[in-house]
Amino acid sequence: SRLIKTGLDAALAQGSAFVLQGRGCELRPPPPLLPIAEALRSVLAADGDGAERLVERPPAALAELCAALARQSGKPLVVLLDDLHLADPGTFELLARLAAGEGDWPVWIVTAWRPEQVPEGDPRRALVRRGAAPLWLDRLAPAGFEEIAAALVTEGEAAELGAGLAAGAAGLPLLATELI
Repeated sequence: SRLIKTGLDAALAQGSAFVLQGRGCELRPPPPLLPIAEALRSVLAADGDGAERLVERPPAALAELCAALARQSGKPLVVLLDDLHLADPGTFELLARLAAGEGDWPVWIVTAWRPEQVPEGDPRRALVRRGAAPLWLDRLAPAGFEEIAAALVTEGEAAELGAGLAAGAAGLPLLATELI
């Protein structure tokens, strides 16, 4: 997630893309189109009620709205959805429409998801595979945690802190930042 956000922050700083950002939600069942509502709320400065009314539209209409906003900006559309494994079917339908190029504007869909939380045969896997260029990130090795520790403490303390982070974070950099 942080890697994706860093890349998109750079794109935003350069003004080279029109970016919509949202994320999945732990609620079950997931609220319909919540990641898209979140993304559109930030762009349209819509209040909660306005964004909720937006997502009452069918996914096809929302896909066209996303593309129209990008066309209006004159920049390619980048849709960033974090925790995609938590999204609802409507969000996947909208993404499928954008990925299929139903609009007349360049679209890049960037997602972060946990494949171990999406069963084999689940339709969400098909969307992720279609035209995707996946970048699979493994868990961070202990040397990576020592490198993180070295940025925080003296050289003599880095090995001990790094080992503790590696043991406590189970290879997950996000968990290491929470432990710190």
